[in-house]
Amino acid sequence: MSDPNAVAPRGLLNWWQGLILAASSALLGVIVTILAKSGSAAPGAAPSWVMLILRFVPHFLLMFGVLADAFTYEGVYWTGSAVGIAAIPLGNLLAKAFTQLARIPGLVMGTPNAGGMRMRGGVEGLYPGCSLTGLDSTKGVPETLVITASILSYYIFDLMFNLSVLDAAGAIAVSVFLFGGQAMAISECMESVGSQSALAGLSGVIIGGAAYSVIGYSAPTYLPSNVIAGSVNGGGKGRGAAGPGRGGDPGSDPFVKPNGPPGSAKTCAS
Repeated sequence: MSDPNAVAPRGLLNWWQGLILAASSALLGVIVTILAKSGSAAPGAAPSWVMLILRFVPHFLLMFGVLADAFTYEGVYWTGSAVGIAAIPLGNLLAKAFTQLARIPGLVMGTPNAGGMRMRGGVEGLYPGCSLTGLDSTKGVPETLVITASILSYYIFDLMFNLSVLDAAGAIAVSVFLFGGQAMAISECMESVGSQSALAGLSGVIIGGAAYSVIGYSAPTYLPSNVIAGSVNGGGKGRGAAGPGRGGDPGSDPFVKPNGPPGSAKTCAS
């Protein structure tokens, strides 16, 4: 008879196997993106179909929360879409702040600001993927890239703090592929792909982290991890420990009920 209090493994992979899988997935995603990009290196040439799809990553992420709740009736995934919508004005404010900070070295050294914050257009007739609203308001930090980073950061923070880093490894690997792929797909929107992608990623992490903190503090039941067995909000211990549905103590699961009242010794009348 097995010990009901024994802690079973939480998954098929241990921490180092999960780390290798995440690193391999990220590396594979970068390689595939580079190969897809190489087919359209000629100036003015139309991008490959892979790069065109990657330009619509933020659109998919915004719709994901709405569709997920429509099909599952969980009522928690809409928060990710809300974070993406909030990232539009917040990303604009952060972009302006970063722009002012970038001017400080030039002002101190007495050199004019190099600028380099205008956006270049893509092939005529094709969606360049620079902005979701159509407004060139992010001053070189692509609005769509900030939206993607914000939504992905929100989901990753939720998995990391309410489950474990291992549980978030897959999401991190996929996020690296989506963010890096989208950055390369919309490279024509940026004068400096590396620096402006980094600013977009930083803005997304700030917005996603702030959104997770606000929702986690004020309404934790609306976090996506709330519907995952074993998470802190899902009734488990989270943070790498086994919880309901993951080999933990079944007594802590409100859906696991005993078959009947505890037995007692029967006494016979003398």
